Amino acid sequence: MKISLLILFILICQNSYSSDWKHIKQLNTGHVVNIDCWDSLNCYCLLQQTGFAELYLSSDGGKKWLMQYKTEYDNPQTKRFLNAKLCVSPHPDYFYISSWEGTLIKSTDGGKNFSSKQLSDKSILLHILMKDSITGLSVISSTKQVYLQTTKDAWETSFTLDSNIYRTNILMEEILE
Repeated sequence: MKISLLILFILICQNSYSSDWKHIKQLNTGHVVNIDCWDSLNCYCLLQQTGFAELYLSSDGGKKWLMQYKTEYDNPQTKRFLNAKLCVSPHPDYFYISSWEGTLIKSTDGGKNFSSKQLSDKSILLHILMKDSITGLSVISSTKQVYLQTTKDAWETSFTLDSNIYRTNILMEEILE
């Protein structure tokens, strides 16, 4: 069961990034953390630059981008925003950003304001998958294990599904057998 979940997760991740390049022509600045669209016209993009991160929205399929949010390095509330790994938005009002420090940064007002929540100490929040605006799954990696957490209340609380998935060689051996 664990292996099936992991393989499904990898396939979903591969498909979601296949057409991102066509939307970023007008964004000539920064490192694109990720970009995605809710439909054929409405898109979002998270950019990182030295000392700040920016969230952009487009309502014309990526021809024009408007900055929705910008954080500075010295802002203690959103400092971890600068170490963003992935931005997921199941609905234009909800944004969930994973960071390298195990922190989830979220907005429930369309990206105007963000708050952060530590999901795991000394771990990397690898990925977030959202079924809808409030129900989701996170993949958290520590030195030796991968943890799966789920939420049904927009990450106000979370529950660990499994803590017995081992990283690197052991995981690869399980998949290959």
